Amino acid sequence: MKKLVSLVGVTALVLTMFVAGGASAAQVDETSDRAVVAVYQGPSLRAQTRVANATVDPAALGGASTMAYGSYTHYWGARNGWWTLNLSGLPVTPRQAVVVSASEVDGGGNEFIGATITVHNVAVWNGGASIKIYVDWGSPIYINVHYVW
Repeated sequence: MKKLVSLVGVTALVLTMFVAGGASAAQVDETSDRAVVAVYQGPSLRAQTRVANATVDPAALGGASTMAYGSYTHYWGARNGWWTLNLSGLPVTPRQAVVVSASEVDGGGNEFIGATITVHNVAVWNGGASIKIYVDWGSPIYINVHYVW
């Protein structure tokens, strides 16, 4: 009976993790009635993260150094894997809300949905923002990043 209760508990745990979106694997230790659960959480953040820096041309913002709200799209070139992208020249300050999205772009500048590109973090500082993204593609692809404040 004790093993049946443990097995039912492990099954419920594994099903909960699958429903929550994380792929899981469970293994029951027959000698101790304990489950060992491993959860896959995507590519490791400890993987090599590269850094790129850029500055906004003030003309792209209409010459404004401060704005209550606005948006800007930056072409970051060809990227794949983990990147920290630091963009200065934005009229933003710490604790200001900045929303970021990213998309793949073809050679003509047209955006489309192709590779999976995920934004993991956004940190706003005086005059700019840093983001951590993951471009899930085996070779570098062209990307645009949209900043909205």
